[in-house]
Amino acid sequence: MFNPDVIFHLLDNNAQRRADLVKFLWGTPDTPNNHRSITYFISRQNITSDMLEKLSAFFDVPMEIFFLDDADEVQDFLASHDGNSAKQIDLLNKLLKEKERVIGTLQRHIDLLEKLDKSN
Repeated sequence: MFNPDVIFHLLDNNAQRRADLVKFLWGTPDTPNNHRSITYFISRQNITSDMLEKLSAFFDVPMEIFFLDDADEVQDFLASHDGNSAKQIDLLNKLLKEKERVIGTLQRHIDLLEKLDKSN
């Protein structure tokens, strides 16, 4: 079920203005439309796919985030899908290189021990 609280959570955490969201969703104030307020989402349990796509585009998040139940789930989701993917990949590559270095060192130790064992 659609969770409108996610919108408010994203607005607060991303320091985005409600007015910018309203303008993005419904256009400028002179555009004729009945829904020119963020309160449109309060107590709403259903939402059109078009509106969902617009929200997703505005916040640059996957649509499924708007169906999470509580703030902790939203925070966990954002942490795992944040814009730091490149940083995470870089960190993982560094860790992989370090592990490969340690494995190489251990393999050399094993080889030396096997040589010593054969010579005795």
